[in-house]
Amino acid sequence: MVTEQNKMNLRRTSFLVTVALAGAALTGCQGSQYCEAESEVFNHFDEWSRKIPAGMVPAPAEKSSGGAVYAYHDGPPGPVGSGSKRVVRCDIGADRRELWITDTPSPQTGQIRFLGFFSHAGEFNFAKNRESAKDNPLVADAMYTLQNATESITYLREKGTSVWRRCRLRGIVWSAFTPEKQRDCLGRAKEVPTEHVQRYSDLGRRFYKTYFFIEPAD
Repeated sequence: MVTEQNKMNLRRTSFLVTVALAGAALTGCQGSQYCEAESEVFNHFDEWSRKIPAGMVPAPAEKSSGGAVYAYHDGPPGPVGSGSKRVVRCDIGADRRELWITDTPSPQTGQIRFLGFFSHAGEFNFAKNRESAKDNPLVADAMYTLQNATESITYLREKGTSVWRRCRLRGIVWSAFTPEKQRDCLGRAKEVPTEHVQRYSDLGRRFYKTYFFIEPAD
């Protein structure tokens, strides 16, 4: 027979388990300032931003739409090829500035490896070609994405403000930010303090200065 005291103990145990599980769920991105995937990407490229890795060489400058592309890559001197596993690419135009950094280490058996950092300065319309544009017509003027083999974390600043938002998506997103993924990102985005994004701003600045001798403006 279950006594009233036993019932109370069971309810108390159930409550404590629920609290413990809730706390465990917060050990990812929500429970700390930065999640594991985010820190993995940042810590890896932080070293690159301070010193060009051995074996990486500059590629010839190329013209882009209204600007120029500069890059470093591994492999023989010359244009960036499909065999380059490490690339630092800077695309500067009249109304934008983009930094693409990738590293595809040799995978272990059964694993896919990919690390990427993307920095964009300039207008980025999240409402473009979207049916829900009237619901959430956000236009960003700065963006950072950190990508590993399984998920991406994107920060966006609303144009003309100091408001930063952050979203986390599964899969490889950064090179195929489709309207559907943009909508998903906005639906998940949470506001974060400006200080939270400072290390990515600093990371981008170091890359521009170390590789391309550029001091980008905010």
